[in-house]
Amino acid sequence: MGARGLALHPGCGGGALLSTSQSILFDTFEIYERPTASAIFGMGVIIGPTVGPTLGGIIVDNFHWSLIFDLNVPIGIIAAFLVFSFIDKQPNEYNINRKAIKIDYLGIFLLCVWVGSLQYILEKGQSEDWFAAQHIVVLTIAAVVAFVMFIWWELRTDSPAVNLHVLKNRTLAITTLLTFIMGMGIYCSMFVYPVWMQRVMGYTPTLTGESLFPGPSWRPL
Repeated sequence: MGARGLALHPGCGGGALLSTSQSILFDTFEIYERPTASAIFGMGVIIGPTVGPTLGGIIVDNFHWSLIFDLNVPIGIIAAFLVFSFIDKQPNEYNINRKAIKIDYLGIFLLCVWVGSLQYILEKGQSEDWFAAQHIVVLTIAAVVAFVMFIWWELRTDSPAVNLHVLKNRTLAITTLLTFIMGMGIYCSMFVYPVWMQRVMGYTPTLTGESLFPGPSWRPL
């Protein structure tokens, strides 16, 4: 339970960072400054997955595995300090009454049930012998029902958490689909590769991390 709890906290906090950070960039910088700000932001997005596996492997091999989560604490404190120090509180230039905005609690709940159940199935299904375990069957049913209800509700409600109507635009729909396919290819390979390297090839976490790091530290298989 403790290990799962430690893993849950970075996920809960980090899940909203990508969209929130993009909103902050849009509100903080002028139009002519946004390309530069987005480029700098993109560098951070690339550096993290590049350095992270190698640093994580070194920590796991030489220290305790829980430090890979504790490492985020000082970084988060520094980031919070920089946000409060350098990001100006912008006035409500669009005269939006934020208190009158309706929050789609049901849509958010259905989304959490759907994604949470699916994630558990994909992560624990193999070790639990998939549908031979009763709770995997229950979670599968919950994921399917929540997914169908989520789509139905988001298309029906006036204030959806995820506005699916925008996908009527063919260009946006195709782009979203291609982005999804690309993400599946990139992130699935990033998940499967370390498991294969350590369980099949017998590499240590440090060597596995180094093999993911481009440049001189990359080691041939």
